[in-house]
Amino acid sequence: MEAEFPGRQEWRDQLASMTAKQIIEDGTLELRCASGPPLPGKYRKIPSEGVCKDANGGEIAILLHADKDGFLWMLEILNTVQNP
Repeated sequence: MEAEFPGRQEWRDQLASMTAKQIIEDGTLELRCASGPPLPGKYRKIPSEGVCKDANGGEIAILLHADKDGFLWMLEILNTVQNP
């Protein structure tokens, strides 16, 4: 969360009380926040996305989703390699 985006500070504040549980074998996590300010209303439905390398050097996309109340609820991991 280094890049500037609307709601970044609220999400950073939520991290202090966050727990996570793996829900998919690819590493996707369900997130639960116990405190912190919610995201501003108009930004709740827009996931934040980033791209990085996995342990094998392959490219993966990371999407961070908020729930309807503006709290982090899922870190989704997607393999970006396209199969022919």
